[in-house]
Amino acid sequence: MYDVVQRAILHGGEREAAVCGEFRESYAAWGRRAAGVARNLIDAGLREGDRIGCLFRNSAHASECIAAAALGGFVYVPLNFFLTGSELLHLVRLTGMRALVYHPAFADMARRIQEQVPELAILAPLTSEDAAAPSYERWACSGAAPDCAPARGEDDPFVILFTSGTTGTPKGVTLSHGNVIANAESFVRELEIGPESRGLAVSPHFFSAAINCTVIPCMLAAAAVVFADGFNAPRFLETVERERITHVQLVPTMVIRLLDCPDVRSRNLGSLRTVSYGSAPMPLARLREALDTFGPVFLQTYGMTEVPQLVTVLRKEEHVAGSPRLSSCGRPPADAEIRIVDEAGNDLPPRAEGEILMRGRSLMLGYWDMPEETAAAVKDGWMHSGDLGWRDEDGYLYIVGRKKEVIISGGIKIPPKEIEDVLFTHAAVADVVVAGVPHPEWGEMVKAYIVLKPGQRLSAEEVIAYCGARLASYKKPKAVQFVASLPKTTTGKPIRRGLG
Repeated sequence: MYDVVQRAILHGGEREAAVCGEFRESYAAWGRRAAGVARNLIDAGLREGDRIGCLFRNSAHASECIAAAALGGFVYVPLNFFLTGSELLHLVRLTGMRALVYHPAFADMARRIQEQVPELAILAPLTSEDAAAPSYERWACSGAAPDCAPARGEDDPFVILFTSGTTGTPKGVTLSHGNVIANAESFVRELEIGPESRGLAVSPHFFSAAINCTVIPCMLAAAAVVFADGFNAPRFLETVERERITHVQLVPTMVIRLLDCPDVRSRNLGSLRTVSYGSAPMPLARLREALDTFGPVFLQTYGMTEVPQLVTVLRKEEHVAGSPRLSSCGRPPADAEIRIVDEAGNDLPPRAEGEILMRGRSLMLGYWDMPEETAAAVKDGWMHSGDLGWRDEDGYLYIVGRKKEVIISGGIKIPPKEIEDVLFTHAAVADVVVAGVPHPEWGEMVKAYIVLKPGQRLSAEEVIAYCGARLASYKKPKAVQFVASLPKTTTGKPIRRGLG
């Protein structure tokens, strides 16, 4: 990554590297600031391989800190700014973090964490009025630079990203220099990112969707990254229009909110060339609506934090409204592979449903300091995704759902996504999650949690009848609950655990 940063500085020059609100910096300035931060961290005692945490909301600082980690040979650890102090304390301890760059709003939390983690030797607020204390901004403006390139190889750790925790305690996915570069090369190729591209980082910077799908790919191409502080549909449309955004990675929830924005069709969005989406299922009915609204700009990606590369891709030219493959997530590119296996690990033929296994050049080194969890997830070089799916005769992948989320009612397995896809076609339904709830006779029964569109009315009986006309009787919901909102991770994945 040291080489990637140096090439970006050389080829980017005075072109914009990072934009956030009114702040704009060229690649030349970005390189100088990152070098200053790296040198001052070294002078403060950090050594190659030490972990540096970053605790702040989306901003150009994220891009600078990635570059600083590369120039200093550190391991970059972006932290979830939504977490509580005790949750962050666990992650700091897990990684053995040596330094923490943070926004002053998190100062009290940072100090309390440092009191309990002696190895966290360096606290650096982004800005500080104390001239004697460390300050990120003073480091960035110091004009200093590391004396030499770090001795890091492609198999050394570069970033630790934490899983969203939908299946338990977050795990630290450790990606090497080679992993993130291979992933970035895949995105640059498939999304056609070039020097004149302008990517929009709308997901929180601590997620793979930001760092692996936008920031580092744009860095590799010496393209600009515009940082948005959270997702707001009207503000998103304004940003695309004002900044002439060409590429963005979204989750389906964001696409749906854009479609429901009243002025979406009146905005000048002609700069958009690629809207890639993934991380959660996209309702087929809303995808067709998105194609009609935005045009042929959509590209679906499938992977996971542990294998962030494009494991499969449904390209823009394959997004044909009437095609049955629109419900697939595409095929693997040349540098990735998938398998569909049964519970014994045997490969299954086309159209047989099983667990999705994947591998590629971006397959993680492992979960940080969790050897048992790593061994359970990666076997013989294949990542066991926990996703269920099947392939057609031409190799297109169709995802059914999560292995642990399948509802088992009366001994019959029922994938929630199939029912959700049907309910999303109802004109009154804005959002829906289907989950299994305990039943004294069947073990579990199907329950639908529904958010209605404004002004719409619907009864539970109407919902059940609607599903009954389109699904086998055993798949239709036995109970319906109307709610104001649905619990989801910040990547847009529905949280079925705890619904009742």
